[in-house]
Amino acid sequence: LCDFASAGVTGTHYRSWLGASHVEAIPAAGSPFASRLGPRQMPDSPGGKSAPVPWEIVPQDDAWVDRAKRNLTALYEGRRLERMPFEWQECPLDDASGPAPGEDQTAPPRQRSAGDARKDLFDEESRLREQLAALAERVRQGFQDDNVRSLRPIGTAIGWMPEIFGARVQWFADRPCWPEPLVRKASEIDRLRPDFARGELYNHALQQMRFFRWVVGDRIPVGPPDLQSPIDIASMIMDCTQLIYAMLDEPGRVHALLRMITDAMIQACRIFRNEMLTDFPLSHSDWWMPRGIFLSDDLMAVLSPELYRDFAVPYNEALGEEFGGLGLHSCGRILQNLENVAQTKGILALNTQECLSDVAAVVKDRLVVITGWVFETGVDTYPESRRGSLDTPGKLEQFWWEDSARLPEVRGQRSLYQSHALLHTHTADEAYRRTLKLCREAAGNLCPER
Repeated sequence: LCDFASAGVTGTHYRSWLGASHVEAIPAAGSPFASRLGPRQMPDSPGGKSAPVPWEIVPQDDAWVDRAKRNLTALYEGRRLERMPFEWQECPLDDASGPAPGEDQTAPPRQRSAGDARKDLFDEESRLREQLAALAERVRQGFQDDNVRSLRPIGTAIGWMPEIFGARVQWFADRPCWPEPLVRKASEIDRLRPDFARGELYNHALQQMRFFRWVVGDRIPVGPPDLQSPIDIASMIMDCTQLIYAMLDEPGRVHALLRMITDAMIQACRIFRNEMLTDFPLSHSDWWMPRGIFLSDDLMAVLSPELYRDFAVPYNEALGEEFGGLGLHSCGRILQNLENVAQTKGILALNTQECLSDVAAVVKDRLVVITGWVFETGVDTYPESRRGSLDTPGKLEQFWWEDSARLPEVRGQRSLYQSHALLHTHTADEAYRRTLKLCREAAGNLCPER
């Protein structure tokens, strides 16, 4: 396992606190998953399954993928670009509301239960079929961007790592499952040890990765499940408020928890990496990077710069060092921690809901910024956002049209622009061609090659 700087002690490195003997990444004998998973299985060895029913597999064509990878590699390496990379998101707006055409307005809606949600998440065939259908529709639309689409096991089930530490996962009918806090007091950290054999979500993720890979081979990348940062995982294992108190009162125990989580993440992601047949990064998003791991790091919005620097950065750096680079996603207001992110060793990219202009003023082209807002945020929960007053489709479309037009004004900052094309009177083709034009103009305002 990699060595990395112990938080708060400059120049001090440590060897893995747990040691490899404490982390078992393959289900133990007797586990209900051991016989189902076994050793790594190649696409032509589906573990005894009969041949599946015909699948509609419509991947991105090779030229599209190769062009996207070349463009993104040049972006991350700071080389000259003919066009700023972008992600195309077509968002039609409609004045009408109510049932869809042909919908039975008399039949009562079917009541979905938490049990239904659990069953659906673990149904590997339906999960694969839904994702293949969405990808096929995306490809047939013909709007080629710089995303490399992948297949994702167990959806948005982010509690797979807390479950390995013993947390109980709650299931809901109408939202993703979520782990219950396992630790209420810092002293309870002392008894924690990861055990991969009890990780139902983790083992189903491996099972789905292998099934997906068997069906599609290397025609479509198969990615890992949702990857959270060590500090995010800690906030699920331990009551979040108590975790923050413990950072102040018992920092040693919090660091012990974060070291355990980081070691377990490294072990799990090595297994995931071994299951992936393509050069797709360790990422649960479609933002392709030439190397590294992409993590959700949402607690960044909650922590002060001092706490984030001491309790988040070192462990993110460890994962970036292990896997060759680091990308981070964070929802919410994160301006207070942008400098910490920019100084993180190995950082390649940050996905944020903040405006590109605000982020660029701080990070100063030290990383790639992935965002869909240029000078004004479109997140309606932000206090300064005008989205709350944009109460008609026409106003929303105009908002996006005006904000995106200013993309070339942000000079000297590498970015992957998320084109949230809010459409009402304009067509998708008009918005797509306009996005291409703006991204070409934006590329001309980047700094010279480094």
